[in-house]
Amino acid sequence: MFGLANQILGLIACMGLILISINSYVMWRKRKPAGKLGAPAKPKSTKITIAVLVIMLACGAVMPLVGLSILIVIALDLFILRRIKSLRHWFSV
Repeated sequence: MFGLANQILGLIACMGLILISINSYVMWRKRKPAGKLGAPAKPKSTKITIAVLVIMLACGAVMPLVGLSILIVIALDLFILRRIKSLRHWFSV
């Protein structure tokens, strides 16, 4: 649209995002403990949990696509991931 230089700049930006995504997965696999998901444990304080929920609700209200993404993830967790036996121990609460 704005010439070859703009297309090359867009290509470099897209390739950078792709490489960051791949690299983050590789780094997670290297650091993940054997037999565990590698996610942080649940916080012991309910204040932290409530604060995170309030922030999520505020972001979901201000940005509708964020809210839609949150609803899709919750639906996936509740209706699909918990029903698959091999994934149940990863996502059990």
